[in-house]
Amino acid sequence: MVSIVVDYFFKATHFKHLVLLLHYLLKSVKLGVGTAQEINPLFMKLQFIKNIQFTRLVKADGRLREFNFRKINSGTEGLFTVDVSDDRGNRIIFNMEKNEGHWSIVTQVLLPDWITNNVLKFEELIEEELKNN
Repeated sequence: MVSIVVDYFFKATHFKHLVLLLHYLLKSVKLGVGTAQEINPLFMKLQFIKNIQFTRLVKADGRLREFNFRKINSGTEGLFTVDVSDDRGNRIIFNMEKNEGHWSIVTQVLLPDWITNNVLKFEELIEEELKNN
């Protein structure tokens, strides 16, 4: 088994990983362990979570405004952070959450009407982006 692992690491040219693995194996032999269950933690499963962020121009309150969407990769599956600049250049940040198949604004502050009136447009943009990714 050790020769198979060593051959793999030499072919992949991961010397740092090889040294760590050999160190662990030698330490295991000294301690009298080395079963598959004890060596298995070295080969952890890596999980990659794709970041989704996009910008769309939406006509709101008679002006074309740039809305930035970013998916939050935490425990909840359907949660986006959205930010946009108001007329004075201040950033307005709010969350959109998917409940019962529809996206809704989740915030504790009062948002301008030009944002709340475009919830359906935001929902459409988010769903379109999720289909493409």
